[in-house]
Amino acid sequence: SDLVDERASHAGVGAGDVYVAFEKFNVTTGGITLIACTNATLSCSTPIIISNTSPEFGSVDAHVQVRPDGNITVTYVDQNSPPSNTIHFVMCKPSGAPKAPVCSAPTVVANESQALGSSIFGSLSGLNMPVFTAARHADRLESGGATVTTFVVWDRCQTTFGNPSPGSFATCLNAQVVMSASSDGGATWSAPVAVNSSPGHQFFPWVSTDASTGTVNIVYYNTAPDFFHKRIAVTLNQIAAGGTTVGAPIGITSSPAPWDADPTQNPFAIGFDYHFGMKARGIGTAGHSRVYTSFTSTADRRAVYSGSPLPEQNNNLQRLMY
Repeated sequence: SDLVDERASHAGVGAGDVYVAFEKFNVTTGGITLIACTNATLSCSTPIIISNTSPEFGSVDAHVQVRPDGNITVTYVDQNSPPSNTIHFVMCKPSGAPKAPVCSAPTVVANESQALGSSIFGSLSGLNMPVFTAARHADRLESGGATVTTFVVWDRCQTTFGNPSPGSFATCLNAQVVMSASSDGGATWSAPVAVNSSPGHQFFPWVSTDASTGTVNIVYYNTAPDFFHKRIAVTLNQIAAGGTTVGAPIGITSSPAPWDADPTQNPFAIGFDYHFGMKARGIGTAGHSRVYTSFTSTADRRAVYSGSPLPEQNNNLQRLMY
């Protein structure tokens, strides 16, 4: 992932710099890699490895953010022997691109013993798509400006089908998005709590802070609105300023849509691009904050074939005001 330090020019070291975090696959020198670049000329630092372990199946799913104080935060997933994952967090101090940031050792957000992964019957019951546990995070400046709280969300399996053989994933009957928070720079983390305890599957989360109000927004795919838990909707939960309690679900999309309705899709979900992104922005006044979600959906049925509506897979952009 990549992100721009949005602080105003001359606000501090690294203001305006661009950071890129990615997975470098190499038997001896691979791992989660971070690069700092100048915004104007894209003059970039030497890539630095910020992960410090060699999990059996690699470190993946790097996600980078910049705190309001300019510190860089990165989360990633260590894929251990299935169904075990470890969610890691790293904080770095900016040096001013093209100099590389200086990073602390990774800390453990959580050891996830029921991670999502591909099984013989599919990752999620009723959905023929491979889903792997992914982590995303957002930072929030607290009142007074002395503390920053980091929120990490990821998807896991709440209830498995049967008992998988060692080193393999089970088909999941109830995927769940969970959240953990830290207010001490990642040194300690709260026990994970469910974002949504509804039946069905909640998966592929994203999180973003509306800095103008301090509201943290969490979005994800959700099959709960569908009686048979096969069609997916997009759902939002919010955490109010100053707190860590997750609020009630809010529908981003009004009705669930089948992910596989496009007849041109590969029957094994290779054609589903899992695109999901979200940003929250505002001006500090109620009713003027916005959540923008970008996701894959077949809900758009404007395509017509031989006079009949034909669902097709598209990237959708949805706005919610609050």
